[in-house]
Amino acid sequence: MEVTRQVLGELQDTPNGWADTWQFFVSNIGGTPNTKRYRAMSASGIPRKNDPHPDGIPGVRVTNVSAAHDQEDPDQVIVTVAFGGESESNIEGLQGTGIKAIEISTSTISVQTGRDRNGKLMVLRYEGPEIVIPGASGGVFSASTEDQVIRAVYSVSPVIGEFDIPITTITVTTEENRPSHIRSEQVATRVNSGAWSGIAPHRVLCLGIDSNQNQSGRYDWRYLFSVAPSAPDNNTWRLRAETIVFGEALRVNNVLGNGIELFEMYEPINFQSAFGFEIPS
Repeated sequence: MEVTRQVLGELQDTPNGWADTWQFFVSNIGGTPNTKRYRAMSASGIPRKNDPHPDGIPGVRVTNVSAAHDQEDPDQVIVTVAFGGESESNIEGLQGTGIKAIEISTSTISVQTGRDRNGKLMVLRYEGPEIVIPGASGGVFSASTEDQVIRAVYSVSPVIGEFDIPITTITVTTEENRPSHIRSEQVATRVNSGAWSGIAPHRVLCLGIDSNQNQSGRYDWRYLFSVAPSAPDNNTWRLRAETIVFGEALRVNNVLGNGIELFEMYEPINFQSAFGFEIPS
């Protein structure tokens, strides 16, 4: 078979994304009229449906392939290949990212903590009644020696409070050739090991990837992320364990490494490498 390509029209940026059309003239095919069209569509060098654009235009893929006999030459078949930009958003700021859409929503979750907003440990100090010890000198009562007043500490109790914190949920939609069930299992319950999309490490939790088949026969992948609020001592996706100290030790300023341990509950991974995109910020 002989294949000759002719590009029709021009590359267009339409409201639905990029569009392009190519035609291929295929001759010396052989066979019946129907088999000629089938063989022409399957000829080497002719793009298949869902193939990326041969010129490497980001987000543009083959959306339709059709074949018809040339009215002027019965032995020749014309194959028309249509390209569309369905996998690339036409929204300014998202072009070139591979992202179709971004959705942002907010909600709250209830958490328990033993510290206030300033990081102060919340404890209650229960004290006994005042005890007056008469003044004494050398173990002998002396009227000239001042009495001593002491108050015995008999209980120190931590206070654990529950409160709501705001959570931002981000949904990023891309388009892929397969459903997301395997990839979702690989990245669900992972947090960002480094800064990602302008957000500090350990603040973004991946909840998984939903997917559904779209009109082009491909799959819209919806990445779900939950972002913890920014705070100087934010450990929303970690478990914070503290040793409550007593007596004189209460005067010690508890900081990380002094009676406090952070336990990683979710595996940190490189989000840029795992997902291949960052959210414009």
